Amino acid sequence: MLILGICLFFLISSIPMYAVSPYSLETSQQSRRVSGTVVDQSGEPIIGVNVLEKGTTNGVITDIDGKFSLVVANNAILIVTYIGYVRQEIPTSNQTFVSITLIEDSETLD
Repeated sequence: MLILGICLFFLISSIPMYAVSPYSLETSQQSRRVSGTVVDQSGEPIIGVNVLEKGTTNGVITDIDGKFSLVVANNAILIVTYIGYVRQEIPTSNQTFVSITLIEDSETLD
């Protein structure tokens, strides 16, 4: 699984990705930065996890340490996806840091 993650990281990192905030400077008070880490059930960081603000194209992928940082609207919901793991929707409420543990998707592994 780790080798697959590393391969995906290098594949994805070769594709230019830009996180574009849909918010103007006028609405900057209505947005905030949310950072976090994504790990598997054994606590190992997962590289290349997609973290997307629900309802937008605003998203990033986790780095080699499973960390991410993203400017989102207040009360945004983060959609977290990775091959072989259950998709999760994480409400950010007023949090500025979230810890996410992905659960293996036993249905796709069978």
